[in-house]
Amino acid sequence: MGSYRTGLLDLCGYARAVFAHQPTRLFLHGFYVCEGTLELWVFDRSGLYNSEAFDIAQDPDRFLTVLIGYMLMDDAELGVSGLIKEDSHGIYVQCGDDDKAGRERLYLGEPTIFERVNKNIVSDGLTCYRARLQDSDRYEYVVKMKWSTASEKSEIEILQLVKEKRVAGVVQLFSHQAVCSTDALHHGLQIGAPRDLRQDAAISGRNNIGFALENTVEVHDAGGPTNKLLNCIVVSPLGESFHRFRTVLGLLRSMHDATKAHRSLYQVAEVLHQDICPGR
Repeated sequence: MGSYRTGLLDLCGYARAVFAHQPTRLFLHGFYVCEGTLELWVFDRSGLYNSEAFDIAQDPDRFLTVLIGYMLMDDAELGVSGLIKEDSHGIYVQCGDDDKAGRERLYLGEPTIFERVNKNIVSDGLTCYRARLQDSDRYEYVVKMKWSTASEKSEIEILQLVKEKRVAGVVQLFSHQAVCSTDALHHGLQIGAPRDLRQDAAISGRNNIGFALENTVEVHDAGGPTNKLLNCIVVSPLGESFHRFRTVLGLLRSMHDATKAHRSLYQVAEVLHQDICPGR
C-alpha cells in the first residue's frame, strides 16, 4: 500500500493533466481517500487546498451529503470558466465591449501555437491560439491566455502604450479582458499556514490548509497564497515562428524586423524588452 504522500502526488498529477488540457479552467475539485478517511481538495493556479478529513465509515451521512452536493454542481461551481465557447463554426472567444452589439467572435485554430510546458500546478498556464474573424478564412490574430501574479507589470498596459505611441513593428492590442483572480476564488475560505508534505504525514483534522509539495507547487510565504489573474489578450498580426522558416533569407529578414521593432519600442515608447527569446 502506498504512502499518503505518494497517493496525493498521484492526485496532483491528474489535476495537472486537466489544467494542461483545459488552460482556461479556473479550479478543479478532487477527492482523496486514504485508509477510509476522505479529504476534499481544490486545485487552482495559486495552490492546493483541503477540507477537514473525516472517516467515511463513522460519518456515512456526511459522505452522502458531499457526493450529492458535487453531483448537483453546475459548470461554474466545477471551475469551468466559459471563456471558450463553441457553435456550429467552431470554438471561439468573444472580444470587445460588454455590449453584445459590440462584441466580436474570434474563432480559434487548433492545435495551439504555443503552450507553456510546466510540471507545476502553480504556473502561468500560458497558452496561445491563432484566431480569425467569423467571416474570414485568414488567421490574423493571436489569443493569449495567461495567469499572471497581481504584482507583475501589466502586459496590457505596455501594449496600450505601444498602441498609443504608434511603435513600429510591434503587435497591436486588439482586445483584452480580465477573466478571474484566485483571490476572488478564495473569497470566504479560511486558509491556514502552508503544510510541507515533502515527508510523509499522518492524516489528522486539517481544515482549508494550503501546502507545498516538492516539484508540484510553489511555497507560499506567511501572507498566504499569491493572487493570480487570468487575462485573455488578443493581438495582431499573427507572426511566424522562428522554427518554421524554410530558408536562411527568411530567417534573417525576420531577425532584421525584430531588431527594428525592439529599437522602436525602446526609442519611441521607452520600453526595454528584457525577455527576448524565440517564443516571444
